[in-house]
Amino acid sequence: MSRLAPPDPEFLPGIRVDTTYTPRGSLPVVTLFHPHAHTRNVAAGTAMLAIASALGLRYGRHFPRTGQCIYNIRQYWALDYGHPGDALNFFPPDPVWPHVVRGGEGCFLAVSLEHEPRPADEVRILTGRVALRDRAPREWWRAG
Repeated sequence: MSRLAPPDPEFLPGIRVDTTYTPRGSLPVVTLFHPHAHTRNVAAGTAMLAIASALGLRYGRHFPRTGQCIYNIRQYWALDYGHPGDALNFFPPDPVWPHVVRGGEGCFLAVSLEHEPRPADEVRILTGRVALRDRAPREWWRAG
């Protein structure tokens, strides 16, 4: 997969996070989606594809290891999605979730190219398994 330009930072606040657990409840599944991402909205779909590309995700629901990490920074979770000086931030969906991620040393990550977290078509979702790190290798938050 070729590297795409990162999405405009103004696009990021619209991203939604859906969380579930694997059938045995061993690892959480985090799915990123945007309400405007669908087959007729090329810009939103391209931005979500850029995030998936930066994270090393692959098409389909196979969840291969990516070598990427999810970071716990100041009580929120962050993904390095390839934008210089910024990270994709989201709060944990429930108080148990961070403990499950720590216990499993990571989570399954998916990016939906549709306006919903679970598209029916395999080519409309990209997945991978990311590790957990308690500290980020660099600071992403901006001063001010």
